[in-house]
Amino acid sequence: MTSRKLLFSFGPRGASVRGKVSSNERRILVLWTERGEPRQKSWPNTATGKAEARAWAKGFAESRNQTGAPVLTRITLRALWTEYETVAFPDLAERSRTLYADDWRLVEQFFGRDSYAEDLTVKQVAEFRARLDRLDYAVSSVGRIIQTLKRVVAWGEAQELVSRNRVHLFRYKVPKGKRVEPPAEYTAEERGKIIATLSPEVRTQWRAWVALTLCAATGERQNAVLHLRWSDVNEATGEITWPAEFNKLAKEWTQPMREATKAALDVARQWRERIGYDGPYVLPKASAKGKGETYTASALWSALKAAEGKSGVPTLPRRAAHGYRRGLTGDVLEETGDPLLALQAVGDSDLRMAKHYLKKRNARVADAFKALDAKHPTTPTTTEPEAKGE
Repeated sequence: MTSRKLLFSFGPRGASVRGKVSSNERRILVLWTERGEPRQKSWPNTATGKAEARAWAKGFAESRNQTGAPVLTRITLRALWTEYETVAFPDLAERSRTLYADDWRLVEQFFGRDSYAEDLTVKQVAEFRARLDRLDYAVSSVGRIIQTLKRVVAWGEAQELVSRNRVHLFRYKVPKGKRVEPPAEYTAEERGKIIATLSPEVRTQWRAWVALTLCAATGERQNAVLHLRWSDVNEATGEITWPAEFNKLAKEWTQPMREATKAALDVARQWRERIGYDGPYVLPKASAKGKGETYTASALWSALKAAEGKSGVPTLPRRAAHGYRRGLTGDVLEETGDPLLALQAVGDSDLRMAKHYLKKRNARVADAFKALDAKHPTTPTTTEPEAKGE
């Protein structure tokens, strides 16, 4: 980074404020040293950004030389978000970008986009949380919104954009009475009933059939399944590579194909030839009028709800396609007894997620009780009660 061409420099040697282009050429970096430690501030690599960076560096160097100490410009919530969006977004998954942007809109609406980030207090964050609760946001949504606020302000502090961060002191706690259980899984029986209501031979049903079969067989999240490309499928090795761009954790991972996975891909391949589709996706959009290139999440949701109704499978809160992911992790755990392997089967490796994904299965508990009873009978021996008064 430091080997790049110097754009400008202000101040005396040894205490200069310099401007250079970042290594990825997206930002203009203003660099200086404070108490022996390197510091920097950045702007977009545009004509306007270069001019703003130069003007800031010049004023900063002049004030620094006059007072002997750096004077940082206070940053508004809007400006902080613009910096975060420009610098941090390239490393985030698409879904995370959408959620964070939605969260920050609420932050700006409550605190004001022109408020200074360093002025936010723990009390104000508590009031923000109370406001979200009054608006009946889901507990999980409130937690995520607060976390987004803390994440962006902490990032600004690390980037020398925010001089003081008191937001990190706020602790989000949910009363026991409001804690929500993770969504339920689809049992193997429910999965079978749902897929039986759909036909891979019907033009209006094959996409939903393939999508749900892939969800059940792979355990991948809905967004990744809907954006699966033929180039991600390796027939020679019998593996699917799920790309980072559609992964919630922005992580690429490879998964062996099961027989059900291969069957779903065969159906999609046959329909690809029937409809004359030559695009990259396994599940192309159903209508030429559709905005995106793939079968949509809303269309899959509608098909799943209709299939639940026909099959008699109950519609449970927040279960949806994610119930297939939970179902597969439970199946692998039941088969192997290894919770880490169960998570790895669906592309996860954090054992802390076990409490969210691995559901209690009473049938297994009942089998365990039967095995214990067979080895160690616990039925009490009954005796005739003594007759009193005889």
